[in-house]
Amino acid sequence: MKVGDIETLCELLKSVDIDVNAADNKGTPLTIACGEGSEAIVRILLRHPSISPHETDHDHSPPLDHVGETGIILAKLLLEHPRFVVTTDLFCL
Repeated sequence: MKVGDIETLCELLKSVDIDVNAADNKGTPLTIACGEGSEAIVRILLRHPSISPHETDHDHSPPLDHVGETGIILAKLLLEHPRFVVTTDLFCL
């Protein structure tokens, strides 16, 4: 991710009309950032007051499902978010 991309994202997130949880055919901003392993973008998105760490993409997968094998830092960021609630449906029992 280039510095200009991060600056553009920060400017977009300041918009009153932005739906930071909106999904398109690729996913939500957070699921996409997690899938791409972009720690900087995940951190920025998680600071937005309207972000939902549970918002699912078009396949009904939450951001945590998109964290790859090397995404321990991203998983930790999601799990530590104040609005993240651990439920039994996160686990295969």
